[in-house]
Amino acid sequence: MLTSFLIASEKTTIVVGEIAVLLLIIGFCYQLFRLKNLKKSEKPYRTLIKVTDPTIQIDDFPEIKAMTNWTFQNSQKAWIGQTSLHPNEMRHLVKEHYPTKADAITIQLIPYTWWIINK
Repeated sequence: MLTSFLIASEKTTIVVGEIAVLLLIIGFCYQLFRLKNLKKSEKPYRTLIKVTDPTIQIDDFPEIKAMTNWTFQNSQKAWIGQTSLHPNEMRHLVKEHYPTKADAITIQLIPYTWWIINK
């Protein structure tokens, strides 16, 4: 009786483990599907613009301001928005049009997270 209980208990553990792995695979595939849809969208890049000089505002860069609705986040002291222009291209745009202000602005690509993708 004890051996039959141990065998049944091992099989249950295996089944639970297989279900957990299956759920992980389904979640991973779903995440990849959502990321593919984001890349096909109009604005696939999530960009962070941080200005180190307090006298400079996002309004000083009309080409960048026109790309999207930028939202200011106090926690990061930076503007965040989704754009169709890659951050590298945006950096070149700033250096070409605003060479004196180019050192005061930092443009970064923000990776997507589970919570942002599923909004």
